[in-house]
Amino acid sequence: MIALISRDAGGAEFISRYASNQKEKFCLAATGPAIKIFKKKFRNKKILDYKKAIRISDWALCSTGTSTDYEKNAIIFAKKNNKKIIAYIDHWVEYRERFLKNKKLIRPDEIWVSDK
Repeated sequence: MIALISRDAGGAEFISRYASNQKEKFCLAATGPAIKIFKKKFRNKKILDYKKAIRISDWALCSTGTSTDYEKNAIIFAKKNNKKIIAYIDHWVEYRERFLKNKKLIRPDEIWVSDK
């Protein structure tokens, strides 16, 4: 099972499209603008706390943002729980800031990018 985790609207759009094209089951964790996007695309899915979503999943796909630490906290939690975590970035604006928390670099296992 995949945990889809997002606060960022652009990232939520991408990872929801990705999940729609997969046969693997998934669960959702969201806050902010991502809630509306996930609810629209997956009406029958409950939105979970990111910790619960990560615990019940085999791996996680997480958007990135700079306005809050939501996604960074999810990456840290996934790493601490030995879950593969893939971070998605939809553009290169503030690239470094997407992976910094308290001046410490947060490293996902992979980064997927849709911008050149």
